[in-house]
Amino acid sequence: MRNKIKYSIAILALLLGLLSCNRDEFLTPSQIPEFPWTDLATFERGAVAPYNYLVAGGWADALGVSVFMDIASSDLGAIAPTVPPANAPWGVYAYRTFRETAITPGSKGGGRQYDIFNNMYLMINASNDALSFIEKAGDGDIFPGVPTSDETVQRIKAELLFNRARAYFYLVAQFCPPYNPGGDNSKKLLPYKVKFTGVPDELRKTELGSSQEIYDLIVSDLTEAKTLMPKSYNQEGRANYYAICGELARIYFMIGKHAEAKLECNEILNSGLYPLQDDVMAAWNKAPQEAAASECIMEYVPDPIGGQNDWECTIVSKTMPWGIINGGRGADWNQCSWVMFYMSNFFMKETGWMVDPPNDYSVGPVALLDKRYNNTYIRLEGYVPQPDGMDEVTYKNTIQTQFQGITWPQIWLDKYYRGADCANTKQPLYRSAEFYLTRAAIDCELETGDWGEADLNTVRNRAGLPSIMRSSFATKDDWFNEIHRERMREMGVELGDRVRYLMSLRLPIGLGDRPADGSQGAIFNPPYADWYFRIPENEVNSNAAYPPGFIQE
Repeated sequence: MRNKIKYSIAILALLLGLLSCNRDEFLTPSQIPEFPWTDLATFERGAVAPYNYLVAGGWADALGVSVFMDIASSDLGAIAPTVPPANAPWGVYAYRTFRETAITPGSKGGGRQYDIFNNMYLMINASNDALSFIEKAGDGDIFPGVPTSDETVQRIKAELLFNRARAYFYLVAQFCPPYNPGGDNSKKLLPYKVKFTGVPDELRKTELGSSQEIYDLIVSDLTEAKTLMPKSYNQEGRANYYAICGELARIYFMIGKHAEAKLECNEILNSGLYPLQDDVMAAWNKAPQEAAASECIMEYVPDPIGGQNDWECTIVSKTMPWGIINGGRGADWNQCSWVMFYMSNFFMKETGWMVDPPNDYSVGPVALLDKRYNNTYIRLEGYVPQPDGMDEVTYKNTIQTQFQGITWPQIWLDKYYRGADCANTKQPLYRSAEFYLTRAAIDCELETGDWGEADLNTVRNRAGLPSIMRSSFATKDDWFNEIHRERMREMGVELGDRVRYLMSLRLPIGLGDRPADGSQGAIFNPPYADWYFRIPENEVNSNAAYPPGFIQE
């Protein structure tokens, strides 16, 4: 599959790179190359192409930056104080200065958002191009003897709609005011592209869409994709029916349609296809073409014979995705000096993995039972010189050796790149554990069923924690807090989950370890005003749809 991807990208780069939001030059119709879609086999290139853009951009890929931004900007991460800022916009995220940051090319400041903006529109254009090809055929044949009603054509269309929806979600989540259920979502900020075009005048004035219009499109695309995707289709690295359900569950949860989100969770969990397995690491150490963990609905799959551009960068994992073997642990220990964030004292106390940091860093009672402690996360003690009699492997795996200025214990996120070859390790995009916890939160919020007790305990039990009963808690808030804590342990900042979860439940995005004086970022309460980035300056300057004198307030 990856060979096909690279072939299609070489062709698409010529056209889509020019038709994306960098519009210094424009193609005339005579210059537009003809794609080699001559049959269903070659049309698979059109289906595969959009997937590439989710991890395009190296350190600025949308998939990885979502993790980096979540640990840096949410209440779950803390900046390692002895770490230099390196080549990343850590301060923008950590201090939550989104609206103050100009989005321009470059590695710092808004450079990563600049690349995400461009790559997500490349992803949209790649989807729109193939969708337009199908639409042009109407009810007739897309290829000789192949009607558009053909199951393969319909499945490809489902993948294209799914990827267009995913790209728009990354855009609306970063470049529009957060969705406000029951409030005003009418501000038009993002270019709204639902048709592929090479007409210069149309490109120079691309219609703008509001958060409401874009979320409506996302829901429409995903809903249609569900009707087209065969439930039996399941190919590594590609969308399937239940991945579409998973994306819909996240979107409905985010926009306040929680009953609808629960129905999508039900489809996934009631299918019986994605049970949790006992091994909490099983989802995180698989190589391409190796069977996925049972809980994985869809994975990102790097090219097993590819090069450096095929891995996906989080800048968060303890290890980095090149030259590291066996997860960077044991005799193969590695801790990258570019990793700037560990888990906050707030996280460590709330999870029960430490007693009362920063006052008491002793191992908490929950940590002794929890399989995720020292597996998907790792505790490292504060730096001391290697003690006499302690072997080097033990020393490196237990003492914070990378940053000598950190003399207290920390917990680090360590679920990424844990395979035999870090750069060749798959990454889960949708796991059933997430949807157990989403359904639990919804049932608690709506006070339905058992208020999420069974779903919460399903995740707890897999991790080695005992069941708890709602009847043991004095108030709804006390019980709800247990669901929140379990979400922290299981999901953490995985795929940008923390901020998305808090916004979905209209909860404050707290300070974490930040000082209360606001010097390192303020609390954000609903409707989370200013929790979004500016539109890239060159897009505003080149797109005539932005009115004269447009000001990014």
